[in-house]
Amino acid sequence: MRLYVAPVRLVKVLAGVLGIRMVLRVLASGWRPKLRRHQPCARRSRSRKLRRIDRWPPCYYFLLTMELQMYNKTWLRYAACFATSGASAGWAGAFLYDSIGWAKLTPSDWGTWVGAFGTAGTLMGAIWLAHRDARIREHDARSTAIIHAANMQHRLQELRLRVEKICKDLSEYSGVFIPEDVVRGATKNLNALPKFTSEEVVELVPLGMNCALKLAGVQSALGNTIGIINKVQFFTPAYTGAPRYSGVDWDQMSLPIGIIERQNARLWDILKVVHDAVKSAE
Repeated sequence: MRLYVAPVRLVKVLAGVLGIRMVLRVLASGWRPKLRRHQPCARRSRSRKLRRIDRWPPCYYFLLTMELQMYNKTWLRYAACFATSGASAGWAGAFLYDSIGWAKLTPSDWGTWVGAFGTAGTLMGAIWLAHRDARIREHDARSTAIIHAANMQHRLQELRLRVEKICKDLSEYSGVFIPEDVVRGATKNLNALPKFTSEEVVELVPLGMNCALKLAGVQSALGNTIGIINKVQFFTPAYTGAPRYSGVDWDQMSLPIGIIERQNARLWDILKVVHDAVKSAE
């Protein structure tokens, strides 16, 4: 019966230790209660606030007078953590010694307890090692992605500028007849845009914010836009007294122009992510 009761007691003791440890950490981090649950009105005077402070416990008043600046130091946080851990371990040991008759345990009971602690320690160690390895891999992948982003930054900027120029050239004829030479020039400029291979796009995945996915979508959308423009039908309008030249109606070009404008906006988002990543590594 003791073998079943002892682990239950251990779980309850560990829960109490963790709860007290959290409270001690909060106190050691410099926490103090707010003056009110909501923000005080502007009419409430400072003297009234100070009168409320006088009703606080002495420990909170001491933390307030120290302005809580020293609690932001790293060494003090580690000291508070070690102090609370030592106090928790001492309290748990004393409680376990009083609640469990260690002197009356048989060798089989000792084996059960040692096995339980060993299993718990092994599990905690495995979790810590897995978490550490995951953080190391994530850091290495992000560092590699930042290096590739720095190499691609100027090409991305050139791509955005060219796409923006194409948008401006086509938007000048908004709602009117677009000459054929303007459409042919836009198609030629779209074919001459900088290209990124699949390997280069995949290298940007660790940057987050769907940067690689957006870049792949931009390239695909611009390639499809070329196919849409090539399918438009040119004609020569019969204007009286006007020079006769071939072109395309605005209604046929509204779809590809809208696609190009959306890709220009997405390129702005991609460049912002790349710029922030490169700047954070400086």
